Amino acid sequence: MLATWRIRPVGEYAVLIEFGSAIDEQINRQVHHIAHWIRAQMPLVRDVIPAYTTVLVLYSPEMGGLDWNGLVAEALATMPAQDTRGRRVTLPVAYGEEFGPDLNDVAQMHQMQRDAVIAAHAGKDYRVYCLGFSPGFPFLGPVLEAIRAPRRPTPRSTVPAGSVGIAEQQTGIYATATPGGWQIIGRTPIRLFRPELDAPIPYEPGDVVRFWPIDAKMYQVLANDPAIQNGPWPDQLWEGGW
Repeated sequence: MLATWRIRPVGEYAVLIEFGSAIDEQINRQVHHIAHWIRAQMPLVRDVIPAYTTVLVLYSPEMGGLDWNGLVAEALATMPAQDTRGRRVTLPVAYGEEFGPDLNDVAQMHQMQRDAVIAAHAGKDYRVYCLGFSPGFPFLGPVLEAIRAPRRPTPRSTVPAGSVGIAEQQTGIYATATPGGWQIIGRTPIRLFRPELDAPIPYEPGDVVRFWPIDAKMYQVLANDPAIQNGPWPDQLWEGGW
């Protein structure tokens, strides 16, 4: 894909680099490559905030007058053909029942069996496009068209921490308890937001997340295991098996 972008000032010392508005893996790769490149090459930058299709750059006054179009072109020229930075993170998820109250509705929307929805959701890798909305919430995608579902017409006042939801072509995880309107189909027992750690969440943009179906009994085992819930991130996240 030929990259096209627009540079827009959004303050006296800030610019927004825009790559359109489509949710697209290649565009998102460009976004995060530029974000990494700016952090590495421009130490006077105060902050770099990537999203789905944009990069917000907050810079120091002494950096005024830069050719941002030229810098973006220079950064993209160093972009590798394949992702090399992202990790694979495997999260256990109990689907349906009290863990996924909207699973039946999603199945009915598509005239599918519940197990088929679970298999479709857990059967592929999801790119972490960006983080936002609430602490540790990853926007993941793309969801298979066969199980895409709209947001709920009325959001819930509280969605339990660990809940896994679908909203159109996105899937995501409520790392903390918060209001929300996504279709909740499952829940992970892993405590995903740990502010006491240097790395408070186990994934970052550019990583790949895969869901590992578990039953209610295993959910309780993991939820009540101090070694899993506290301290460093458990090795199973990276080793791909629960």
